[in-house]
Formats: sequence, structure tokens, C-alpha cells
Amino acid sequence: MTVRTIIKMEEFFEKLGLSDRQERIASLRFSSLFSKIQKRYKLNRIKIGEVNRLKFAETKIESVEIPFKTLEQVMAMYGMIRGGQWDYQRVTYDFKFEFAHDGSVYYFRIPGTAIVGEIEGRDCVVKLGYPYLGRHYYPHGVEYNEEFPENVVTKCKERISLIESAFEELELKPVF
Repeated sequence: MTVRTIIKMEEFFEKLGLSDRQERIASLRFSSLFSKIQKRYKLNRIKIGEVNRLKFAETKIESVEIPFKTLEQVMAMYGMIRGGQWDYQRVTYDFKFEFAHDGSVYYFRIPGTAIVGEIEGRDCVVKLGYPYLGRHYYPHGVEYNEEFPENVVTKCKERISLIESAFEELELKPVF
């Protein structure tokens, strides 16, 4: 189930005026029915790599190979924080947009994969992927198949150009 499906389901339960216990039972039955429909019609769950997310294609960031320590410094200069979900082969740098007027939270992300060594290793070299954007829904997580505000997209593009210029100063170019 997608985050949007879960939120719609919760809104529906609220309109029915169900108690918390009734909501949990209905939610379990709905999940079970959803799974049966998926099996019956051979529907696959959408993997995160297949989601139609807003990718910033044709930038000078994707396919750049950069030493990990240099990458950490460049990303820190532009407010990109290493996400807590990194492991020894993959890393993601996030920039968080928070709007107090409606409570919405967006994450601009730049993923990377270790091609030499391990993340945080002395000899690590990281190859960067396409930057993308997602919206966070509490408590479900980040949804990538969204409509994004133009000001957030514009800020992401500005941050991309700043990072690209830093890479150009370091004479780093995409390797295809």
C-alpha cells in the first residue's frame, strides 16, 4: 500500500466515526483484502526504485565519482546532511524543507554508491546518482509520487547548480 492509500483509508475511517479498536480491525481486513487482490491479479508491490519520483535528470551531479571525504565536505558546505539510513555501500544526502504554515516537509536527496572501499573508509570513492525530491507524511514515511510546490523545486535546482559549481572547481566530471 502506498502512503497516499493509507492516508485516504484513515480519512475514511474518521468519517465513519469508528473507535480505535474498530479502526485497527478494519485496517487489518483492508490490508488482507488488498493483499488478496494483489495476488489474484498478479499485481506487484511498487519498489522504491520503480516509483515515479521527481528526478532532476541531466545534471552534472549524477555519475560523478568523488572521494568520500571530499564529498562530505562539499555536501556540508551546501547544507546536505548524510541521512541516517546509510550503510557500507550506499549513502544519501538530504536537505530538509519544512513549512510551518501547513506542516509539510520535503526532502531533497542525492544518493551515492561506494565503487571503491566502504562508506566512511579512508580509500572510499562514491559514484553519485540522480538527485530527487520526496514529501514526508508522518508517521508513514516519504512519498515520492507527488505534486511538489514550485518554490521547493526551484530551491532544489539552485542547490544543484551550487553543488555542480563546487564539483567544477574540484575538476570533477561525470564518468559514464
